[in-house]
Amino acid sequence: MNGRGTKDELRMIVSLSCIPTSLSIIYLLVAILIPGEEFYTYGGIDLLVWIFSLRILIVGVAKIQKISYVFALMNICVPSILVTILYLVLRY
Repeated sequence: MNGRGTKDELRMIVSLSCIPTSLSIIYLLVAILIPGEEFYTYGGIDLLVWIFSLRILIVGVAKIQKISYVFALMNICVPSILVTILYLVLRY
């Protein structure tokens, strides 16, 4: 799509979008390891963290590649869909 970003810049964006997920995993481990009632609701937090991470990734790719958000979303989703289809074909 004639993006202007380098591999290092894209690698930085992907690593930045993984930070909320890493913090969510740390939260889950702390919630499991601390004895007491299981008061946490991880499902809702996990969904919000996933949406926030995806948002960081889309905005970052759009800014680095200097393309619109829709093209950035397509730039992320199309390879993911192709890899998923390839995985399903090879698995079954």
